[in-house]
Amino acid sequence: MLLLSAPPAAVPAALVVLFALGTAAGFALVHRAIAVRPPACAHGDGASAAVRARLALDEVSAADARDFYPQVEAVLRSYLADRFALPATRSGPEIERALVRAGATRSAGRLTAHLLERCVSMKTGGMLPADDRSAADLRLAREIIDLTA
Repeated sequence: MLLLSAPPAAVPAALVVLFALGTAAGFALVHRAIAVRPPACAHGDGASAAVRARLALDEVSAADARDFYPQVEAVLRSYLADRFALPATRSGPEIERALVRAGATRSAGRLTAHLLERCVSMKTGGMLPADDRSAADLRLAREIIDLTA
């Protein structure tokens, strides 16, 4: 029968010290990785872009009826440019495709394209919005920002 003797007392102590050093090194690496982590949105700070857009929409709600749709369009296009780096000159279907490629849901892309097309048609047609329609479109603009923030 083979008898094994106990290891010297220094071996378990050395293992504990090595484990502690490895743990400390791991914590240091994780802390360093968190410190140099890129922002959540590659094209800008989505939260601040959404906050700026919401504040701008609050100002639009008190705007003159004739300027309502041009202002909503400007706020949405500015938000999309800040949040997703989309050029402001894109049409509705192009914006829908670009938003989906950028990670937004398809429904958010459709809603955005639909509202921007309505803004352009109301602006070019020179029509004044009905109060209930403009209130609904303002809610839709806020929802779009919430869906894509």
